Amino acid sequence: LEYSDGKLRILTGSLVRVSTGMRSSTQSPKKLFRLGISQSIVLGFFLLLAISFVVTGFHFSGLNQYRQHFSLFQKTSNATNKMLKFDKDITEFQRQILAFSNTEKITNTTQIKSLHQQLAADIQTLIADDSADHQTKSQLLNQIYIAIEGLSEKVDSLDSQRNARKTIITQLIQGQKQIKTQVDQLFLLAEKT
Repeated sequence: LEYSDGKLRILTGSLVRVSTGMRSSTQSPKKLFRLGISQSIVLGFFLLLAISFVVTGFHFSGLNQYRQHFSLFQKTSNATNKMLKFDKDITEFQRQILAFSNTEKITNTTQIKSLHQQLAADIQTLIADDSADHQTKSQLLNQIYIAIEGLSEKVDSLDSQRNARKTIITQLIQGQKQIKTQVDQLFLLAEKT
């Protein structure tokens, strides 16, 4: 590039004929174009504008990929949170069954039945949210749902099991008392003889 007489010239190594519109002349081999300052500024502006469009295009593409990755992360995170809640509810369900079976703190199965229904609803939500891409995962979730639904009869029978256990314990205690009475009588007879 060369600047002289208010004109910017691009230099090359060959003879070029430059037309100015009014006259044509043969220039030295080093001068290809003559640009005025205003033309140079406009050319620079358009080059910067073109570079800006290219950079904006790359950034837009990157943001679109970021959005796709973030939505995948959000979907996976939501499914994980639902599964963790389901796991926590299963643990609570087991704890309540054990507490009902082994203590008198829980007097009826209403809370256990409610939690059982919540578990069934949670697993149905997980099945509905699952994508078709994971057929094996869907099959496992369906198996879990069937197993949870199968527990409904067992949850309903908890009261009768508790009553049967109470009856057996009462009978065992009565039998133990009878055995103790008979053993005491045997010792009394043995002391007399």
